[in-house]
Amino acid sequence: MSDAKKDFHAIEAAAAQGDAEAQYDLGKLYYNGSDVEKDYAQAIHWYQKAAAQGLAQAINSIGDCYFYGHGVEKNDSKAHSLYEKAAEQGLASAQSNLSMTITGVAVQRKTIPRHSTGL
Repeated sequence: MSDAKKDFHAIEAAAAQGDAEAQYDLGKLYYNGSDVEKDYAQAIHWYQKAAAQGLAQAINSIGDCYFYGHGVEKNDSKAHSLYEKAAEQGLASAQSNLSMTITGVAVQRKTIPRHSTGL
């Protein structure tokens, strides 16, 4: 068995035992397709288990899934809410993601005045 397979099985075993960091790591492996076939549904499953234990990185990653529509229907509002929850824990990447969604919301709401061209 390769070292990568051993590592995957060790992470999988720890995740099954309820280790939040391992659950998050397993989610990342499925999300990125590292050492296992890419599977967004499995990634979300493991991210949710870690997020239920309050792991900010997992909450942020679920936000990414909603922001990009990976494994779930794209939902900027849910992504924003999840980024905010992770950012409140001090996670820098979530704070950055949160500012991105705020900027995106502001841009979407901005209206451009129409000028009459006289044509």
